[in-house]
Amino acid sequence: MHKEPFPFITNRRLQTHYPIVPEEPFKALEQDPVTQHMQEERQHRLEEDPYFPFYHYTVSEGYMNDPNGPCLWQGRWHLFYQQFVQGVTLWGHAVSTDLVSWQELPFAICPDSEKGSWSGAVWTDDDRAVAVYYGHGGECGLYCATSSDPLLLNWEPVRSGPVIASVDTPLPEATGPDAFDSVPYTVAPMLYDPFIWRENDIYYVLSAGVHRNVYTGGLRREEYLFASQDLLHWIYLHPFIATEAYSDPGDDGGCPYFVPIGNRHLLLHYSHKYGARYALGHYDTSRHIFHPTSGARINTVSQIGGYCAPAAWRDPQNPQNPLAIYVMHGIRQPAVMSLPHRLTLAGPCGDALAACPAASLEKWRRNHRHLTQNIQAGEVVFPEIHGTSLEMEITIRCNQDCAPELRFFREEAGKAYTSLRLYPAGGSKTKEKGEWHFSDTLVLQCDRSNPSMAAPPPEAIELPYRDGDERKLHIFLDRSVIEVFAQDTLSLGRRVFPDPSHCGVSALSHFGSFTLTIDAWEIPPVLP
Repeated sequence: MHKEPFPFITNRRLQTHYPIVPEEPFKALEQDPVTQHMQEERQHRLEEDPYFPFYHYTVSEGYMNDPNGPCLWQGRWHLFYQQFVQGVTLWGHAVSTDLVSWQELPFAICPDSEKGSWSGAVWTDDDRAVAVYYGHGGECGLYCATSSDPLLLNWEPVRSGPVIASVDTPLPEATGPDAFDSVPYTVAPMLYDPFIWRENDIYYVLSAGVHRNVYTGGLRREEYLFASQDLLHWIYLHPFIATEAYSDPGDDGGCPYFVPIGNRHLLLHYSHKYGARYALGHYDTSRHIFHPTSGARINTVSQIGGYCAPAAWRDPQNPQNPLAIYVMHGIRQPAVMSLPHRLTLAGPCGDALAACPAASLEKWRRNHRHLTQNIQAGEVVFPEIHGTSLEMEITIRCNQDCAPELRFFREEAGKAYTSLRLYPAGGSKTKEKGEWHFSDTLVLQCDRSNPSMAAPPPEAIELPYRDGDERKLHIFLDRSVIEVFAQDTLSLGRRVFPDPSHCGVSALSHFGSFTLTIDAWEIPPVLP
């Protein structure tokens, strides 16, 4: 019988203190009622919910939102995230050794005076992990807590109440209900979504925010920098970003993550107006100011069902190429996390961002299928490749006169499907060795995925020009998720909700012919 949501939780704190067992860190969880309930609910949803993903992480119960402070601690990857449980906003928690099979752990950071523990980040020292987060709904401001046990189960606040308070004082020269001076530099919503790092024995915190343009009066993205030596006493330094370039009117700087990448630095953040976006540039370590030189949106069309609030973190084994993860919401459906992405610099001058899968599903692959086929007029269905949980490596060979399309989650009669269409030479042009070349455009269309449900508008990315006619794609289907990775560019990601019986794969050419090679594997439920 399906149980009530967390029926044993009756107090406000929701958090238990767990004994530290360094040799057997999971020992303390064997009899834990929260953990047992999570496992039972996860198994129930896996059996009963056709859209519950097999290998994209989601919570067993409640509502999940922003990823918070993913990090590597004592050989394990940790993922924290906003979770809403019984009307309380807290930090959910999962752990993995491979970035794929995540084990849900008890709640990590739970609210006290702030009433809601919202978005933030984690920094790991040699002897402890440090979390900063936005306390909302009671005593507002930025809060700080530390943990040092093997599974980061127990978190102790640095102090009772915020370490950086948020005080609203109306600006004398501004008007309107959201014109405030908060310590004393920004406008509502004041301090929120902090990010933390350590540099030369000093901790730095970025607070997301906005500022008012002195000429137009409109709001623009901003991040504000604080510093501390002891995590308890913080001083405000200055706005962190040197220029308004690479942001749009109405942006804010939610969920900022600031990490090195190649010979640059990356500011990955969330605009509540436009969705996830990034800025690349140079970090002046003497003045602690970021100078962006390029930037773009992650979702070029719409954030509905796509990559929402991002989180980025350093990989100690590959410090020049950070990792990133996004929450992906569904219309009237629980949210899931994207696969972890490995971020690299792209473009002729390293002025663009590219992504590839950060972890391998190879050990879970089942029933390998391989085919090579020339696609001409008409739709070709591949009966040997079908399923709603698949990994596919696809190569398309075509010239600029062709218009290939791939269809996934296809209904047997072909009336419902999710479309991925390539437009060769359909993007921007660049000059290389004295000649002009056009990039390709790749478009993900979900309006036919499930005719009974509302669908997001098409999403598109550009595939930079490559000498030759070969395009490689790495595609993941996971029941209600599709993610598409291509060479030297960002990925496409969308929540789709096909009828569970729609599991076909097909291809067609709208003009000309192309050669298609597919390697496909079924992926079963991935459990730790």
